[in-house]
Amino acid sequence: PNPLSSFNTFIVNYIFYIIILFAFAIYFYNLNFNFKSFFYFRILTYIFNFIVLLYIYFSALYYCNFNFKCIINFIYNMQANIDDNKIKLNGLLNLSSSFVYIILICAYFFLVIKSKKEKIVSYVLFFLNFLTLILMARRAALLGIFSGVLLSLLFYRFFNKTIYILFIPIFSIMCILIFHPYAKNTLLIRGDTPDRILKFKEGDFNTMSSVGFRLYEWERSLKRLKESPFIGTGLGRKIMKEQFFKESPIGHPHNTLISLALQSGIQTLFTFLCFYFILFIKNFNLRKICIKKVYFFSLICFIFMISILWIFMFAGVEEKAGFIPFWIMSGATLGMITYSNSKLKSPHIY
Repeated sequence: PNPLSSFNTFIVNYIFYIIILFAFAIYFYNLNFNFKSFFYFRILTYIFNFIVLLYIYFSALYYCNFNFKCIINFIYNMQANIDDNKIKLNGLLNLSSSFVYIILICAYFFLVIKSKKEKIVSYVLFFLNFLTLILMARRAALLGIFSGVLLSLLFYRFFNKTIYILFIPIFSIMCILIFHPYAKNTLLIRGDTPDRILKFKEGDFNTMSSVGFRLYEWERSLKRLKESPFIGTGLGRKIMKEQFFKESPIGHPHNTLISLALQSGIQTLFTFLCFYFILFIKNFNLRKICIKKVYFFSLICFIFMISILWIFMFAGVEEKAGFIPFWIMSGATLGMITYSNSKLKSPHIY
């Protein structure tokens, strides 16, 4: 219905993603993994990550005047009402896909870097990012990380003490979230009781829970797809909202896979899923390569791919920055596959 807007979205989102994909594929392939050429990438990652965390927590402390509950609510909503004025941080800061990416990148650095000082830096950032993701109550991302870690215990056999140093805090914090009443009700359940979830069948937005909203929009979206499976609304959430979500309070189905199908047809969704699963299998096969840096990359990427699938199912990240972590990891995986193919003669993990 709006070809120009669809074309603009294609340039901003998809062409940009493709450039990122190939840039990281070439970058990882050319590293040779002596990590000297990787040094500047790591330092920039640490610096920018530290700045973002500092901004979030300093803002929370500043606006909440060290009030604990206010700080928790501020980080959860990325906003606060101060003297009848709404203070809101940039929405890019609460992208769950970005936090999952940086958590696992810091974990990878911790596993493969030899410098003890840098291990401490990467571990501290890993823990702070994980804590921030919990305070933001991004349940799909947390469930993705948790299930990814559990599945990795089944399929990845080589572990050392550094792995347990990473995994034990994840399991410990998740157990607190599950069994501590306040944490469970505030950060996990958040009003999504069975009776409120089932309210989606009534179509009353005032009584629906967060999950109920999603179920309601998924049902509507699937009916729309049955009517027109191959011709979408056009690329871009704005066009999709104008065509289909005008009366919806959430504006999109909060499901990346459904959004892709709605915007450009089920053939696009099928193509994307083929790309995802081919990449998933290729990365999974990297665990057979007896090179420490490759093996741990496969482990971290495996957890990421499981996590991002959960995020795809419960959040709309097809627009702009939300999708970038997936394409970065995809490019890195392709580069790592090419690198590992040239190192298959290595007899042992080093």
